[in-house]
Amino acid sequence: MQKFSERLKYYLIGFTFGVIAVFFFFGERGCSWLPGNRVKNSIAEKSIIYGDSIKSLLECSKFTNEDIYNLLNSSGDIDFSESKTREIPKKYVFYGDNDIRVTFALHEKEEYSEIIEINAQCSTNISNQHKQILPLPKKIISSIIESNAYTYYPEAQCEMNCYGLSKADIKSFHKNATIDMEKSIPWVSTKIKNNNPEMANKLYYLKGEINGTSYDVMYEIGENRTRIKHIISNEDCNCD
Repeated sequence: MQKFSERLKYYLIGFTFGVIAVFFFFGERGCSWLPGNRVKNSIAEKSIIYGDSIKSLLECSKFTNEDIYNLLNSSGDIDFSESKTREIPKKYVFYGDNDIRVTFALHEKEEYSEIIEINAQCSTNISNQHKQILPLPKKIISSIIESNAYTYYPEAQCEMNCYGLSKADIKSFHKNATIDMEKSIPWVSTKIKNNNPEMANKLYYLKGEINGTSYDVMYEIGENRTRIKHIISNEDCNCD
């Protein structure tokens, strides 16, 4: 019995030091089992949409899409006392820097989240019926694209040769380009993956210029590769 109690004591001491180490090295976001982080991950891994009235309130309050996404990392906190977790969809109230306070509705079956309320200092009469995807901040897009080594589909390689572009041109293209959210697929739902395994990867459609000429570049983000799928310009290239 004494040996068991000693083993239990050492186990608890080791477990305690382990938890402290996780907090020290990885911060709060390193503990995905914490309730707040589970909610943040559930919202962040889905597309985030908002209506025209919410967009107007964000603009007049000078809140940016980066402010919204910052709520989903360590800078944001959830007010569970104000959240409504028993409703369908569940509603979570976030607060963070610059006194921002945002309510998300988590549509779990439809696999998206919606911004339904913010603490704006202004009002609007604009309808909220028209929905759109909240654009990703530029630094997040750059981080995603730069996280893996580049590879090129044969069509993209052909298009590069046709337009006289180098790999260096394409590798730096995203730094000054803008994302077209309407054409991009930054979140791939489970339904899409199950019905079409070829669509399992995220797609980012960026628009910009190289040496004064406009180009659209399509990026496919895999687990270990950033694949250049297509390079599009006004000049015709027979690369099909």
